[in-house]
Amino acid sequence: MTAPNADITLESLAADAAAVAGKLGVRRLPLARFRTETGISLNQIYKHYDSWGALCRAAGLVAMSPTARLADEQVFADLHAAFVAAGGIAPWNQLRHAVPWGNNIPRRRWGSWGGTLAAFRDWVAVQELDFPHMAALDQAVRRQAQRGVQQAETPLPPWPALGGRACGAPLFYGAMLHAPVNEMGVVVLFGMAAEALGYVIDSVSAAFPDCTGKRLVVENGRADSARWEAIRIEFEYRSRSFHYHRHDAAQCDVIICWEDDWPDCLIEVLALKEALPELRREN
Repeated sequence: MTAPNADITLESLAADAAAVAGKLGVRRLPLARFRTETGISLNQIYKHYDSWGALCRAAGLVAMSPTARLADEQVFADLHAAFVAAGGIAPWNQLRHAVPWGNNIPRRRWGSWGGTLAAFRDWVAVQELDFPHMAALDQAVRRQAQRGVQQAETPLPPWPALGGRACGAPLFYGAMLHAPVNEMGVVVLFGMAAEALGYVIDSVSAAFPDCTGKRLVVENGRADSARWEAIRIEFEYRSRSFHYHRHDAAQCDVIICWEDDWPDCLIEVLALKEALPELRREN
């Protein structure tokens, strides 16, 4: 495949997309996975093509956009392969590097990682597959369900506001007692969680993008392929604010936010609200 710093042409991009899809055995190729495999930037893509869909069509592929519907059966088959490769029921923040689709599919389709595990277990049972980690899967589903019951059974009484400084819900992650209520809170929380999430920070700035750093990436879930990749980050409290702020998606690799409220986002989103429960369980 073409080296990221080599002369990239219309034809080489199409050839690289076809090569990555052939390696993964797919016809619907996610943009994020293409960039992970090749190191090619959005700028290099959009210099030659009007859209990711146009590039995929030139390569004889089907573009996987955030609005494209990937069959549930394919999602479950990918999870099955990833769990087997991982040797057990790995937490989502580890497993997300081993599947060839976007970070947000589990939550958007099944409400949570626990809901995804429960749906996956039902699929395994219907397909009558020989899944070597069924006992561990049952335990993970029960643990997630119990956590949801405990949260539902502890309602808090509402009180009238007195005008004090507002805080988010109790969080208790490291020194962060409460969930963020604004972008600055997201910045602080990410700084505390970055290492556990597989990130290191190079610089933080008031200019766009907010942060540059590196993150640990792997190929096909193989630990021996791990390497550090440069990453450009924009912080938002809610992901859709990226659109409202009129930021250039070609200049950013990932939005790190507290809540992801932008289903049609064309770049990767890491919602700390979803990632932190997995980190707490590992610790």
